[in-house]
Amino acid sequence: MAVRVLIADADAARRAGLRALLQGRGFEVAAAASGLEAFDLIRAHTPALIIADVPLPEMDGFTLCRLIKSITSLRHIPFVFYTGSDVEPEDEALGLWLGAARYLRRTDCPGALLDQIDAVIGARQTGESHPGSPTASAERQFEVADRQRLVEKLEDKSRDLDRLRREHALILDSAGEGILSLDLDGKQRLVNPTAARLLGYRPEEMLGRSDHRLWHLICADGDGPASDQCSIVACMRDGKLRTQTEDLFRRKDGSAFPVAYTAAPLTRAGKIEGAVVVFRDITERKQAEERLRLAASVFENTAEGVVITDPRGRVVEINRAFTDILGYTREEVIDRNPRMWQSQRHDKQFYRGLWRALLETGQWRGEIWNRRKNGAVFPEWLTISSVLDEGGRLSHYVGVFSDISKIKQSEAQLDHLAHHDPLTDLPNRLLLNERLAQAIRHARRQGSQLALIFLDLDQFKHINDSLGHPVGDLLLQGAAARLLGCVREDDTVARIGGDEFVIMLEGIERAEHAAVAAQKIIAGLSGTFQLEQHRIGISASLGICLFPDDGEDAETLLRNADAAMYKAKAEGRNTYRFYTEQLTRNALERVTMENGLRRALEQGELVLHYQTQVDIASGRFLGVEALIRWSHPEQGIIPPERFIPLAEDSGLIFPIGEWVLRTACTQAREWLERGLEIGRIAVNLAGCQVRPGLSQLVTEILDETGLPAQRLELEVTESSLMRQETAAFDELEALCRIGVALAMDDFGTGYSSLSYLKRLPIQKIKLDSSFVRDLPNDAEDVAIAKAVVALGSSLERAVIAEGVETREQADFLLAAGCREGQGFLYSRPVTAAALEPLLPEPLLPEPPRQAPAGGDRTPDAQG
Repeated sequence: MAVRVLIADADAARRAGLRALLQGRGFEVAAAASGLEAFDLIRAHTPALIIADVPLPEMDGFTLCRLIKSITSLRHIPFVFYTGSDVEPEDEALGLWLGAARYLRRTDCPGALLDQIDAVIGARQTGESHPGSPTASAERQFEVADRQRLVEKLEDKSRDLDRLRREHALILDSAGEGILSLDLDGKQRLVNPTAARLLGYRPEEMLGRSDHRLWHLICADGDGPASDQCSIVACMRDGKLRTQTEDLFRRKDGSAFPVAYTAAPLTRAGKIEGAVVVFRDITERKQAEERLRLAASVFENTAEGVVITDPRGRVVEINRAFTDILGYTREEVIDRNPRMWQSQRHDKQFYRGLWRALLETGQWRGEIWNRRKNGAVFPEWLTISSVLDEGGRLSHYVGVFSDISKIKQSEAQLDHLAHHDPLTDLPNRLLLNERLAQAIRHARRQGSQLALIFLDLDQFKHINDSLGHPVGDLLLQGAAARLLGCVREDDTVARIGGDEFVIMLEGIERAEHAAVAAQKIIAGLSGTFQLEQHRIGISASLGICLFPDDGEDAETLLRNADAAMYKAKAEGRNTYRFYTEQLTRNALERVTMENGLRRALEQGELVLHYQTQVDIASGRFLGVEALIRWSHPEQGIIPPERFIPLAEDSGLIFPIGEWVLRTACTQAREWLERGLEIGRIAVNLAGCQVRPGLSQLVTEILDETGLPAQRLELEVTESSLMRQETAAFDELEALCRIGVALAMDDFGTGYSSLSYLKRLPIQKIKLDSSFVRDLPNDAEDVAIAKAVVALGSSLERAVIAEGVETREQADFLLAAGCREGQGFLYSRPVTAAALEPLLPEPLLPEPPRQAPAGGDRTPDAQG
């Protein structure tokens, strides 16, 4: 690395010549045209050598040298005066006294300068004294002599006035310390620029003013010092030198700052005439001391363990946290090697990498395992840093570490939470994808198969909505536990959302093995669950796909297994189906229809048709049933059996059901206001709609539309009522209390319990059309129809037959005791406008609705 030399010379030509000469020798050269510019360059980038002329603008060479030698961090820089040939002997002596290494005259031989520069640099590198430079003792003598000369020159101004002015100005102006001269009255006779600057005055503001208590404080509260406490006053009283290592001076603005000062008596002919005060601002020193105290406090009180070693790796100091973490006391580790607490978990390669980074970059940071005094091994986060001395040599290593055991535990817990379902503690979708990708890679390498089973709990949404989420959560936890009991230990059971589970079976040799596993799962879930006070039975639909036949990546396998699961649902639930290509097309159609159904609800594509209900014997009109249709802009009218199951699965059934109820009630009220007799209007409810809050919703819609409650009949399927007996009973009873009629739809197709049927608050049973279609020719249908009619009669429930299309069917039903019918024989489902000609006119106008005391609804005259 090139040696940096600074040139200070006012003459541009000489600067250029010197620059070229020194650069030719290989030096890095900086040049300044004035003393102040040179000083700024020195502070910005410390040179190895300074070469300066004496005459310089702004600050001459003597002042520059005096200033450099007064600054601790710069005084080590060799200073060479290189000036004109007309040098006075006293100038050379002054330059050397100021600390210059050489005082050279400019000659015509540039080589002489280079030789002197080499000698100066070489002497500095070897630690030798510079030729011509005074010894330390001589320098002290110079300083004492200079101070004595200063006093003598003050007593006799006529002696060598020119040299006294130059030396006086040089010393005072370039001094880093403030210098003040006081007479016995305290009047300030001399103030150097540094003193004025430190005290916040201009020199002329202070000269001639009396009472130095304006700037001298001995207490932080601002009180002036008493005479017997002031070292400056004492110095002028007894003529003894006083040194104060710490005191307080006050600035012009009133602020105090710490100083160290010396008060020397000023005498003439043995008589004390005053004192000279030399002081310096020790704010930086105090701040440095405070930083050291703070550093020591931080070192001792920080929560991180700290260990300091020498370059050989021997411990020289530790802090309290080191003992708290590792258990070793200071006496047990001082002068020992840190190897004493190694855990032996890391191999030699680990430590080679640590030392390589430490030697190359001066720092290593990372996770490491160490051993406590009690033998316990634990993880810590360690930072080791190299510490260099002023010469750039390694002096110490500092290790700072913290126990990260709890952090590691938290990371493990967070990792578990990130990869597991919080409700069932099963792997979640993220972990399933990772395991599935790994299993696919393994199967591909081994040439083996794996099976993926997509499982969805049947009718879970109905249970969750009717019994509440806490019960639903208990059911999911119970199902998860049973699933784990149905598979091998190495198989994966994951919950990927809602009531959807995925089972991954590795090492499947044939598809039959996956089928056996599916059957075992179905059987395992078939038993009832006791959840709080509820006893619930569930089933599941399973879809199976195989790798590599049905897909070669995780996304495809999951999608195809999902499609197979939907096929199992469509074919009756509580079963399993394998994946085929057709299922993918069906799944795409399902997604398309679901999106279209959302759009239909938003854009008003849903419409209601109405079908009459009549007295079979007389043909008298009894009421109408509202039936939803989807008027698709491209496919035309879509019947409900195509989209209602999709609405139930997607949750759209709730806004759709509310729309149907509100629209039907609005239409019925409009007919009544126009004098058209409708009897009752029947509205179908999906099973999941029978949940807490249904009665409140119906009440709000009746109030909003103005339809009497006795004009509304709600139809619910028997299967949904049986699944949700407790919640369903509560809501149905609430509906009865407000006057709404209830009918059980599709009776005979579910798993009715006669005891439940007896308890249900329903007024009508609807015989499903599947039992009417083949009447009176099918003996089984004949038996079922007669049994249902007889059951209704015995329970005092009205029975209405659906799907009546022929007169023979009507005659048979009437003979069997069924009084009401509905079907194409009487009317097809039609729009509201097309139905109006079929509605009979009432004999009397509709009576007004009243609300008697108690809040019960007034029974309708036609109810």
